[in-house]
Order: sequence, then structure tokens, then C-alpha cells
Amino acid sequence: MNNYIIEVNTWENVDGIKPLSLVNQQNSLIPLSMHSNNKEKVAEVQEVTGTRCRSKKNPNKLSDQEIFDIIREEYLAIQPNGCHDFFKKKVNSPSLPYLRKRFRMTYNDILIKAGIPKEDLNFVRCRNLDKDQLLNELKQLANVLGHTPTVKEYKKFGFSYHNLTLTFGTYNQALKEVGLKSNFDPKLRKSISKKALLKIYHDISQKVNKPASLEDIGKYCMEYSITDFVTTFGGLSELRKEAGFPGRKYNKKKYSKEGLIESLIIEYRKYKRHLTATEINANENLPVHYTIMKYFKVRSLSDLWAEIDSILVQQQIKLIEQNGKQIEQKSKFKKAEKAINHGEEHVKHQLCFLDSNYFKVYNDINLRVGALQQQFDHLVIGMNGIFHLETKNHRGTISIDRHGNWEQMKAGSIETIADPKGQICRHERVLSGIIKDNYETVTLLVFAHPRCTLKHMDRTTLNVMKAEQVVSFIKSYQGNPRKNTINVAEVCRLIEKHIVQNQNIGTSPTLKSV
Repeated sequence: MNNYIIEVNTWENVDGIKPLSLVNQQNSLIPLSMHSNNKEKVAEVQEVTGTRCRSKKNPNKLSDQEIFDIIREEYLAIQPNGCHDFFKKKVNSPSLPYLRKRFRMTYNDILIKAGIPKEDLNFVRCRNLDKDQLLNELKQLANVLGHTPTVKEYKKFGFSYHNLTLTFGTYNQALKEVGLKSNFDPKLRKSISKKALLKIYHDISQKVNKPASLEDIGKYCMEYSITDFVTTFGGLSELRKEAGFPGRKYNKKKYSKEGLIESLIIEYRKYKRHLTATEINANENLPVHYTIMKYFKVRSLSDLWAEIDSILVQQQIKLIEQNGKQIEQKSKFKKAEKAINHGEEHVKHQLCFLDSNYFKVYNDINLRVGALQQQFDHLVIGMNGIFHLETKNHRGTISIDRHGNWEQMKAGSIETIADPKGQICRHERVLSGIIKDNYETVTLLVFAHPRCTLKHMDRTTLNVMKAEQVVSFIKSYQGNPRKNTINVAEVCRLIEKHIVQNQNIGTSPTLKSV
């Protein structure tokens, strides 16, 4: 008979009954409830197996050292192949999101803190990689090939691309270190000739003994990418025609750019983020991403989504202008909600430390230009700039992924949040309508919650910061010398002229010259 451990979890279900589970040697869970029928089964299993009930403790009630002891004990017992393997087989250790949130450390650092020797960790990043050896291998491969090796060639000859990027950051940086020219020089990409691509296509077709497909091009062509062929000729069918091969006989579906824009926006709102190439290709409502890129005349999905984002902003602005009254009502409700917003109150408190002789502060105001009306959290007027502050009170870790999507991680879960660029663009349009681009405006995206951390903010062009950094940023900011020197009194008159109704305005009795 299999040996079982009876494990009692600390949580209760809706009936107030604590569930039990049996764990056999194969790590298979067999849940048992505490009903009277199953109590006898539990007692029987205990009697036969000679085991006792063991309580799984709440990690919030454990000290850091107690958690580290549990992790070390389970790690040495499991001997996992990596992070995923450990958390798949662990029983008593807390989850990885919980550990990262509590200790603010990576999985490797947590293991080292728990007492696991560094040399026993199964991760490449913990090995001492010889930088000179990696550079020599790259240089020798270039000498053998007679040209700068591509990533495909580097992997094909058995070298570790992962080790190279861990050591140097990127493959191109490694090429730069060894003195080789990058294969992805933008100047070289501009000089792609149809004649060279046709010759390569003929060679690949002879090799596969048929008109080469896109997969064949990606497999055998090391010098150019599939995108180079598609964007140069406008598609595989046009490439085959110019190469002298007969075209395929099928009813080609016609698309229009307007229809594709509508379909992409629908899918964007459904996913609440940018779709990847794999997701586009698997979507029945969209053609493959190469076809979409052809209609938009772009070379990458990043450029494609940048155009879609611009269209979405324009649509939002147009919708606001057409529904001014409706937006005004929503703005009133929004103002009522933000009256008790602790985040804005925290930023307002920070702005009190600005010298009122040199800066004028407006808090929670509504500005209108024509039919367009927007609510501003904070507006600071100084001689060195006009600062527009958009305040967010999110908690947890706020980050931006490599596709430009904003994410919030809290309580062990990750959620996509709205990109603030659309809201900021509407605010900037109102300000531009008031000051007519005569003066410099600076937008600050401020996260006010004390339990908020920011990550990967270098992936956006916005000025993103915590509330405690606002005052020092404004004081030290040096204005654009090409813009006019700001006349604070004049700008204040323009702002107050466009305020919809009496709002809370920070006072500054006199303004001295700086």
C-alpha cells in the first residue's frame, strides 16, 4: 500500500469545514472532507499507514527564518531541476508570487538566503561564464564563415546563444565587443535589392525542388528575413510571379486597410492589449500578420500597433468632441469620486512644499476649450515650465511589458491596466488650445500609493515617478531654451479663464522673479 501524508490546509470552505488531502509518494493529491463519513476513512488511513495529520501553516504567521527553513528542507528533499520543477512538487513552501512580494527578491536569491549553496543552483545565470572564451568562440566562427555569423548560424554550430546574451545583454552587443559588424545595420536594410532577393529565392527553390514557401525562406536564408521578402515584393504570390513561377490557383480573399483597422481594434479591446504575431495568425477574424503588415506598409508589429494606438486616440478625441454634454456629466461624477481620493490628497500635500512665491498650484480643476472638456488632477505654473500632473493611486508592482502593455501585479495575480497615454493626450490637447503652444508644457505621471513600485518605466516616453519625487523634479527642471520665457501671471489668467466653475486653487499672493 502507498504511504500517505494527511495534510490539513488552514483555509475553510463555505460550510466552515476544513478539507483534508492525502499525498502519496507520486505527489498525487486525494482530497477528503471532514464529514463524519470521511473521518472514519482518515482514521483508517492513519492506522494503516502509521501517519499523523500535519497542519500547513499560514505563511503570514511565520517568521522569515521559518519560511527559509521550510524552503531549504523541501529543496534538499526534492532536488528540483529548476524553479518550475520546485513549485510543481513543493507541498509546504509558499507560492513564488508570495515569496517575491514578501522578500522583494528573485527565486535564486531566496534559495541562497535559505542556505542553498550557490554552486548547487541549476541556473545558467549563477555560473561563472568566461567572457573571453565566449568572444573567442564568436570570433573563430566568423573566421570560418567569412562573415558575421547570424543567430541561426551561431546556434547551428552548437554554441549557447543564451549564455552569450546573459553575459553581454544582447547578441549585437557581443558582436560589438569582438569588433564585428552587426547583421542588422539599418543602413544595410535600406539597400535591399530585388535582384539579390530573386537570386536567393531561385537558389532556395532549386534546393527544395519546388517554388519555395515562406517557411523554406526562413529555414535556408541566413542573410535576409522573411519580412524583407514580403515587404519588398508585397507578398509571396508577387514574389513567385517575378521569379517566373506559376501563381497559385485559389480564390484570394480581399482585404482593405479600413476593414483591417476595425478588426484589429475589436481584437485589441477583447484582449485589452496588443496581440502577438502568433495570436494574430491563430485568429479566424484576421489574416496572417504578414498580410496585415503589407496593407499598412510597415516592417514590424511594433510599427503596426503604434499606428493603431494613434487611431484609437483620435477616435477617443472625436468621440469626446461629439458628446461634450455627456462627457461633462461623467466629469462631475469623476470629480465626486476623486474628492476622496487619497492619492490626489497625497500629491496635493507634496505640492504644498513648493515656494508659493515662484509657483502657482491648481488642484482638481476642469478646463474647457470649445466642446472639449477635461478634468486635471494637478497643474503647476512656474517660470521653468507648465507642469501637468496625472495622478494614479494603484498599489502593487506597476510595469510595462515588451509589447507596451501596462500591467499591475498585486496579491499574486497580474492584471492589464489601461494605458494612460490616451488620457494624457486629451489633457495635452486642452492645454495646447489654451496656451497656443507658446510655452513649454511638461506631463508627469505620478503614482501616489505608498505600496506601489515601478518597473520597466524605461519602455515609455512619459515622465513616470512616485509622489515623493515630484517636488524635486519640478524645482530642478530646466526649461526648453527654444520656448518663450513663461509669464506666470499671464498663463494663470489664461488658465482661470477656461476653468468651468469655481475649483480648489492653490494660493500664491505674490510672484517674485526667479
